Amino acid sequence: MSIKEATRIRVDGAPITNVFGNIYSTNCGAAITSAVPPQPGASPAPATGMVNPAGEIVLECDVDKGEIYVRPVGGPGKPVNLFVSTQHATYTLLLRRSDTPADTIVIRDKTPAALRPGHRPVSP
Repeated sequence: MSIKEATRIRVDGAPITNVFGNIYSTNCGAAITSAVPPQPGASPAPATGMVNPAGEIVLECDVDKGEIYVRPVGGPGKPVNLFVSTQHATYTLLLRRSDTPADTIVIRDKTPAALRPGHRPVSP
């Protein structure tokens, strides 16, 4: 992920519905819930407009497109863990910071369609 510009993250064929991670600030509101999974001593992710001083990324949402934009807080540092969910799956991301231009991360689900939750087989 770029240390100076936003990095777009999207899931091919599905809108992002939930994001979990160590969020510094977010504009996502109730449309996409942002929270840190419960850990002893961890600060909860901020509500819209609030700041979590221990957070590692700024999260912005484009609810209409089902995409998110992330930017790390500070310069080069340790990688950032982020969990991105759709209606059918949750993806674990390990985002490494680098001095690169803005880019897009596209997550493609490689699970065969017949094994995905909610899939209905087509009858001949």
